[in-house]
Formats: sequence, structure tokens, C-alpha cells
Amino acid sequence: LRTPNSSSPSPAAAPGALPPEGTIGISFTTGQRGQLHITSIRAGSPAELSGVLRVGDELVSVDGIELQTGGGRPLLQHQAAALLRGRAGTQLKLGFVRPQAAAPTTPSHA
Repeated sequence: LRTPNSSSPSPAAAPGALPPEGTIGISFTTGQRGQLHITSIRAGSPAELSGVLRVGDELVSVDGIELQTGGGRPLLQHQAAALLRGRAGTQLKLGFVRPQAAAPTTPSHA
């Protein structure tokens, strides 16, 4: 994914607010075991334009840095967010796991 090159604020930006430069346009939350799940993808963002990430995906690495350390101790949410930010135009290599969709069930007839 490539962070945006534009330095102009987005149309929805509040007066005086900084544009979301150097982000890929995702929001995430921390699960019970410290895993990071994507909760939203901003429209028009590099994440959306790539067509790769989906809401619900679990981020496991950023540029080869595992988000769960070898001892099972996860990075804090703000530490992971810092790895996802950078200078506009920067490319990131993300590792992620997509949850398996529930297998369709066949109705049984008694």
C-alpha cells in the first residue's frame, strides 16, 4: 500500500485539522489476545484503493515487524499505529489474516 501524496485536506476536514497524510486509511481495534482487527476503511484511502484489505482482517505484521512479539506480548495499539504512519508516498508491506467465513449449512429435513 502507498500512503497518499496529496497535501490538501480532505473535504470533510474540520477547520484547522491536519489532513490524514501518511496513513493508509484504516481504523482498528485490539482483541482479547492483543490482535489488531480492522474495523473500518476510509473511502478513497490507499487501503480501499488497493482492494486487498477488508473490515475484519487481522493485521499480523507491518514491513516484516510482527505485531505479536515472540513471547506472545502484543504491541500496544498506539505502537502499531505508529508503524502504519509515514511520509506521504511511502509503501508498506502488510501481513494479515482473513477470518474464514462460516461454512454454509445445509438444512436438515426431519
